[in-house]
Amino acid sequence: MFLEIFRGVCVLLVILGHLRSFLFVNYLYSPVNGLGVKFFYFITSLGHYGVIVFFVISGFLCGGMQLIKSERFSLGQYLINRFSRIYIVLIPTLIITFIFDSIGMGFGFKSYFGYVDTIFSINYSVAEHISIQHLLSTIALVNSDDYIFGSNTPLWSLSYEFWFYILFAFNFDFFCEHKCSSGKKIIKLSTTILFIIISFIVFPPKFYFYFLLWLSGAISGVILKKIKIIELRKGFLSKYLFFMYISVLFGVFVLFKVVAINALLRDVIVMLYFVIGIFIYSNVELKCINAWKVIRDIGKISYSLYAIHFPIAFLLCSFVLEFNYGNKLIFGWEGMCVFILIVIIVIAVSHCFYYSIENKHHRLRTYLREIIFTKVHP
Repeated sequence: MFLEIFRGVCVLLVILGHLRSFLFVNYLYSPVNGLGVKFFYFITSLGHYGVIVFFVISGFLCGGMQLIKSERFSLGQYLINRFSRIYIVLIPTLIITFIFDSIGMGFGFKSYFGYVDTIFSINYSVAEHISIQHLLSTIALVNSDDYIFGSNTPLWSLSYEFWFYILFAFNFDFFCEHKCSSGKKIIKLSTTILFIIISFIVFPPKFYFYFLLWLSGAISGVILKKIKIIELRKGFLSKYLFFMYISVLFGVFVLFKVVAINALLRDVIVMLYFVIGIFIYSNVELKCINAWKVIRDIGKISYSLYAIHFPIAFLLCSFVLEFNYGNKLIFGWEGMCVFILIVIIVIAVSHCFYYSIENKHHRLRTYLREIIFTKVHP
């Protein structure tokens, strides 16, 4: 329950942040600055931390669980599981990106040709990124910030995730396998070094910082298995301590706004606080209010929502801006109605995408296992 809720919270933070940067003027240029406006701009500025928590959750689920059952680790099975989970969503996402970007370019919206404000979450010409080179680099998941296909900039983190899996799997396979021959050990070591070199060439230095955050999630899974930090029962205590946990996290974000703290240190603080939450709540079934249940359901479709929201929102916001003579909106009830409507549309489309495509990932996994392991072991 804890991880599902935070998945929902994090993906909403990312989406709301992107959408606000699309639609509304920068807070510094806003003619209104009441408490509600400040709260809105504050909440929609936390998308980066949503990505950080996503990395930790991924490390916990896709790394920590493997470390716990290390004696049963299979490199082939692990890569098939991760490959099928990523590509069942990635390929349809690229098709959707192409369709929505083509519509936007067909209407001649300036936002698709490099005429965007600096506060947009996109700072390049989308038209120049609709190319075979950008498509292939994204499919191969070696798309650093400059080689993303179309408008779908959030796919940078998907590339990071995929390479986290690669580096973790090959390093873990090399160090946990003690019974293989010397020749096989050399091949494994050479392959591991090769992937490390490729990651150094392809990705910027921040990649390895984020990889350490991912590994922190994996290590927390092992620690959680070994010891019980605290055990909470269902009911009053667990529910209200959870709200206290959320309140303190909110206070941490406020602190980041008023105190000058190094950006990397802020990421580490968020990571550590979330790991504490994993220790406390990962095995607790929280009885939540209906609002949390909705967020938990959003967390269920978080991967689909994260993958396809950007090109959809970008097109819809481009329509709105064209009708507003190219000007961004000022915070108010009209702008908020448009904002909420687009959020609902994006979530609805992602919900359909999840149940029609992503939810079938186990079929692709089974198919790949049958093909690969049948050929290896006829």
